[in-house]
Amino acid sequence: EIQILDQENFRGGKNKDKKPIQSQKSGAVYELYDAKDESFKPHGEWNKVKIKAIGDQIRVEQNGVLIADFSLAREDFKRRFAAS
Repeated sequence: EIQILDQENFRGGKNKDKKPIQSQKSGAVYELYDAKDESFKPHGEWNKVKIKAIGDQIRVEQNGVLIADFSLAREDFKRRFAAS
C-alpha cells in the first residue's frame, strides 16, 4: 500500500494534534518503508508516484525521489511485513 496524504494538514483520527510518522507519510510503503520528506510537494501541488513491479522486485518513487527498492522474496521485506 502506497500512502497518499496531505501530511501538512492531516490531524489523525480522534487525536486532532497527531501528525503521521515517517512510515505513514505521503509516498511511504505504508508502515514498511519510510517516506522521504524531500519527495513531498506542499498542499495545492500535485505529487507524482511511480510504482514499478517486475516479478518480485518493487520500486517506488515520489516526484523523482526513490522511496523504496525491494524484493518480496528477501528476508528484510518478509521481516518488515510480518511486523506490520
